[in-house]
Amino acid sequence: MAPHDAQSPTVVIDPVAAAPTLVRPPTDLPKSDAALVPVPPGMDWPLFGTVIALMSLGIVMAFSASIYVALHNFNGDESHFLVRHLSHAGIALFVMLVAIRVPYQIWRPLAYPLLLTALAGLVAVLLWGKTVNNATRWLIIGGFPFQPAEFSKVAFVIYLAHSLEKKVSAGSVGRFSVGFVPHALVWCIAFAL
Repeated sequence: MAPHDAQSPTVVIDPVAAAPTLVRPPTDLPKSDAALVPVPPGMDWPLFGTVIALMSLGIVMAFSASIYVALHNFNGDESHFLVRHLSHAGIALFVMLVAIRVPYQIWRPLAYPLLLTALAGLVAVLLWGKTVNNATRWLIIGGFPFQPAEFSKVAFVIYLAHSLEKKVSAGSVGRFSVGFVPHALVWCIAFAL
């Protein structure tokens, strides 16, 4: 009889079912993040469909709400805001399709620099922000308007994912002072700015 190969499945008789069952040895378990998430990751079609549906609904709603303003302020061009919104949605869709091809592991070392950049942007709005409609939310960088609050949302999500993953690995995420308080403080600082 040949010696048992550690990599081959073993046959186990289940006494309840009385049928042989193939059992894989524990060496078939994933060993890293690369085994859990293929690079590049596949498309999550239900989520993609939801994003497209929400974008389409937003475009229709923005168009219907802006026809009057466009007719009176842009020489009768009722589609002025529609074209502008469609171009922004197209750029956003392109960025999203590129972003889903980027492995999430790339963002881990950037979590803290992105968070600090976001907080610096929020402080810069307080100091040099442009006021539009009685709200100071914009920075003008190279002639391009930029809203640091939107960037800070993405930076906070990346920071939160990275920080919680580290604390889960260390087994300390269950403690209130470690798993909740530091993240709440960072959020409060960003919210106050």
